[in-house]
Amino acid sequence: MNLFENYDLEACVSPDERGYRWMKEGLREIDFLRTRWKLRRTLPTAREYLQRHAADFPWGELCLQHGQVSQPPAYLTNMQLLKREGFLEPGHCFRNSMKMVRRWKDEPPDWVGDQQITYVEGLALDPTGIFLHGWIDVGGQAVDLTFMRAYMTTYFGVRFEPDWADETCRQIDKYGIFHTWEKSQPLLEAKLAA
Repeated sequence: MNLFENYDLEACVSPDERGYRWMKEGLREIDFLRTRWKLRRTLPTAREYLQRHAADFPWGELCLQHGQVSQPPAYLTNMQLLKREGFLEPGHCFRNSMKMVRRWKDEPPDWVGDQQITYVEGLALDPTGIFLHGWIDVGGQAVDLTFMRAYMTTYFGVRFEPDWADETCRQIDKYGIFHTWEKSQPLLEAKLAA
């Protein structure tokens, strides 16, 4: 039996003002998975979205110039990581990622090996929408301890050296370089010019 046969996709999605179809909130997990499967060919990636709408974000052009794709983690990898490291507080992705990068910089987990650990900010896109987000990148793969459905998300953002990102957040007295763009823009532009 095909799980997706005779599945009413339109009952689970709603279009936004630009015509993108996003999943409605409060779907059961099976509806979420079925809808994700049906939508995956119609949703843009985070990078494609930013290419079309960079003007909507004050940091959009900079992110397009310096941003990179982080591959989403595999489902089991993400669940094992959340179990081992703990699911961190939702809504605090910048703080969660920065704290974990600091911890891993001093004591990297065994599974990291010799891969580079970086702090990343940019856009994350999943079937429920697009949002400004912070995560950790380990060797080109997103490590997201804030978002349970990271395996269903596309990531595109600017990778920052952990020490520089930490110092910048201390200077602006808040987590989130893009989130506090007015304060962090001069610091980031000076760093990129150097």
